[in-house]
Amino acid sequence: MLIKKFASHVATTVEFSEKTIDERKQITIYGLVSEIGSVLAAVKKQKLSEAGTSKKKNFRLASSELIEELGDVMWYCFALFEILVPEGGINILENQITIIKERLNKGDDFATEFSACIPAEKLAQFLEGADAFVTLRNRSFSDYENLAILTARTEGEELVEICLALLMQASAQMMRSLISEKELKFNKEVTDKDPIEVLGDIAWYINAIAKAYDLSLGQIAEFNKEKTVSRRPSESRTLHHDEKCKPPEQFPRQFEIKFLTIDDKHSRMYFDGRQLGDDLTDNNYEPDGYRFHDILHLANVAHLGWSPIIRRLMKRKRKRCQEIDEVEDGARAAIIEEAVLKIIHSEGARIAKITDDLELNAEERPMFTNDIEIPLSLLKLIRRCISGLEVGKNSFAEWKSAIRDGFKIYYALCKEKQGTVSLDLDKCSMTFKPEVYVDLAAAVSGIGSCAILLGEFDEDQQAEAKNALTPVECKRFNIDDPVELAKVYAVKRAILQAAGIDGKDGSVFQDFSLAFVEEGKYSVKAEGVFQAAMWKHGTISFKTSVAKSQSSVYCTALAACDAPV
Repeated sequence: MLIKKFASHVATTVEFSEKTIDERKQITIYGLVSEIGSVLAAVKKQKLSEAGTSKKKNFRLASSELIEELGDVMWYCFALFEILVPEGGINILENQITIIKERLNKGDDFATEFSACIPAEKLAQFLEGADAFVTLRNRSFSDYENLAILTARTEGEELVEICLALLMQASAQMMRSLISEKELKFNKEVTDKDPIEVLGDIAWYINAIAKAYDLSLGQIAEFNKEKTVSRRPSESRTLHHDEKCKPPEQFPRQFEIKFLTIDDKHSRMYFDGRQLGDDLTDNNYEPDGYRFHDILHLANVAHLGWSPIIRRLMKRKRKRCQEIDEVEDGARAAIIEEAVLKIIHSEGARIAKITDDLELNAEERPMFTNDIEIPLSLLKLIRRCISGLEVGKNSFAEWKSAIRDGFKIYYALCKEKQGTVSLDLDKCSMTFKPEVYVDLAAAVSGIGSCAILLGEFDEDQQAEAKNALTPVECKRFNIDDPVELAKVYAVKRAILQAAGIDGKDGSVFQDFSLAFVEEGKYSVKAEGVFQAAMWKHGTISFKTSVAKSQSSVYCTALAACDAPV
């Protein structure tokens, strides 16, 4: 890889460019120093991998981690250099070669002792190469690493240990640049050094460590670029994974899913008037709302265009291609999705419990809110889990959107216990509303009716009607209009009768509230006695018909249920 291309990549992937120079410098130094610590941890694992029966496999595993950590240090070196030398027309590696050359040509005691530690042949090669390096039009990482390593005074394990020690020293020197002049007077244990020179030294140490483990800076830079790009939002979204399939094997591009609570433990989904999937419970000692976790699968559909679980439930598996049906839509992919969502949920619950100031129970704690960062370690674990599947093409940004959107609605479902979720795959969006009406073609569990004579609907009856409405209904409907009030009251009495409740106890009217969906369809939010009656009879929704004449308002209501009555 060309050095200037990596420098350009770093410049375009800085996520805090809108901050002040001082803030950017501080953040970048913190990042650089923390990643240097990670390099030490990776080298430790590398050392441990060099013994034991699985030496070769462990070595490769440790090397993979070392590549990532060295790349992170290199990224921060380039980012910090650009802050310290804005529009300098030179990058950190080019600058470092010039600095080394100047040190060797200085003619002082340091230069003499330094030169004496390098074989004369290598020293001559470096000085000659440094002159040529400066004139190169397209300098690559290979050009730098092969040239810089000629100035190494030792090699092998000793070189690695020296580089690690000096990296820690360089970390202290970089942190000193953030200390006030007043405090520097009292802290003289570390020698002050130009931060630009320190950065160059860090790059040299990184190169030397890489060489010691047969790694190349080009390889490290390529890995870092791929990793960094996968973490950033993109103007273009990943194409639908079923784009080339026939419509019956595609996810609908726009659709709605209805969530209902059908008893004190179970939730149920409906799609196009039919039950979708099985009834779910939390399957947990402490109620945590996991019975609503299918919303997380739907978030995967909306933002990733992927969910083997929902595809199977909707009967939209891609059977025209046996391999895709088996690999992408089969049992293994479904198990992976369930496992990934449980991992995400567990991490969200862990973070929510730590950040909970109100000591809420598990079902009341919101997870992955906008002010909580989704850990990169979690995204990397997800990436490993779904490796080899089509969803591996989706970016970290798309996964973040799926997680945030999914848990936002998950929290709303835990709170409301029901709702309608609208998905638009073309816009990668999901919306939620607590109102839900299932247009169910099913058995009738009860019938109710109510007639109100408008001529007799006086102030006393109107007061009675208003008392039957919940505070939410009073705001939702125009209760100052006697006809509108009579209509809502008739609907409410008819629905109460259809649920098998006589309504003599006026308080039961407060156990449910109505929301108008469309003509003949009302969303019902229930609790208490009314909810118990719905659960007892398996009632899912109520179909209503309202007729109005000059003299009266009349309503009939049918209670619809899935189970035979």
